[in-house]
Amino acid sequence: MSESDAQEQLPTHLPARYDLSFSKLGGASVNVEWAVPCVSGKGKFLEPNRFGYLVATSEAPVKVYFCTKRKLFGGTSKVLEIDPIKSTLEQRLLFAELHLTAIAKNGRYSFRFDKSRARLAAKVASELEARAVQSRPLALA
Repeated sequence: MSESDAQEQLPTHLPARYDLSFSKLGGASVNVEWAVPCVSGKGKFLEPNRFGYLVATSEAPVKVYFCTKRKLFGGTSKVLEIDPIKSTLEQRLLFAELHLTAIAKNGRYSFRFDKSRARLAAKVASELEARAVQSRPLALA
């Protein structure tokens, strides 16, 4: 495996403190396909500037989850389930911003990746587009 192939693959490891809260959602048998670290932006039921992981599973190819850990004083860990229909990637000066739009629930979410992870953000955007195409039903004429 070459170095460029290693950079193209998304990380599949979810740290233990996030895995604990994520396993409550889907049970212990959930298979994590990829888990990418990012910071939350704007979104419904989504606190801005929270560090967490954007996670996709092989059991639910349409859904994406955002897992955060507890705040320092009191807050709870949170797992947010997102059904993205469209994903767009916007390059900014200091970070890459991934926008997810869910038309069915009228939800818009954004996640930020620092410049060192800009390639991961591009790979996540292409992976989400591929998942959306696979999950769409074929139109019969």
